[in-house]
Formats: sequence, structure tokens, C-alpha cells
Amino acid sequence: MGALSDRIGRQPILIVFSILAFLTAYPALSWLAASPTFPKMLTVLLWLSFIYASYNGAMIVALTEVMPFNVRTSGFSLAYSLATTFGGFTAAICTWLIATTRRQCFSRLLDERCGGLWPAGYAVRIQNARTAFECSGYN
Repeated sequence: MGALSDRIGRQPILIVFSILAFLTAYPALSWLAASPTFPKMLTVLLWLSFIYASYNGAMIVALTEVMPFNVRTSGFSLAYSLATTFGGFTAAICTWLIATTRRQCFSRLLDERCGGLWPAGYAVRIQNARTAFECSGYN
């Protein structure tokens, strides 16, 4: 996709594969979850890998082109390092959110089954923490 993005531009590639990912990720994973088999898993994995690789083929070059030439290497490496550092904590953050909220669906805040419950539960926990703090005698 890098060669194609050289010919037609970075933006069309990024837009097309962003839309493709948005439109096909949930149906592909739903199809897999409905009756998981190895061929289905392999198909979904290859599809999502294709989208990711195609997007990244243009995105890496687009990100480096954004940086001024004289600081391109250090600027891009700093951005990549920060993204990797914070992105590496995703599993820990998800584990913490599941343990804190006691809900497996914390990330689906707009889902009708969980969307209204998480913010309300958070407000209740804050109120309970304030009450516990006030009763502790430390205030």
C-alpha cells in the first residue's frame, strides 16, 4: 500500500481503510463470536491484519512527512515511543477498569445494556468514598 499511496496520495488510502475498519470490524467479530471455528478465526484475523497493514503503509509515511525535515527522526521517534509507552498500558488499564467497575462491558459506554450504568456507578462510588472519608474522622 505504500507504493499505491505514493501514486494516489496518503489521504485516500487512510480514509478508505479507516472506513473499511469502522464498517467491517464489528460484523467480522460478531460472525466469529456466533460460532467460533479455526477457519473463521483465521479469516477474521487475516482481514483485520490486511486492514491494519494497509492503513499503516500510508500512515507511517504520512506521520514522518508531517515533521520538519531537520527534526524528522527525533520527532517521529519521540511520538512513536510515547504512543508505545502509553499503549503498552492498555491491558493493565482494561484489567483495572473491569476490576473497579465489576463489569465486563466497561468499554461499551454507549451500549444500551451498560451505557447508563457505568457513569451512575462511578458517581455512586465517589459518593460512597466521600461518605467513608467523612466517617473516618480524618477530615
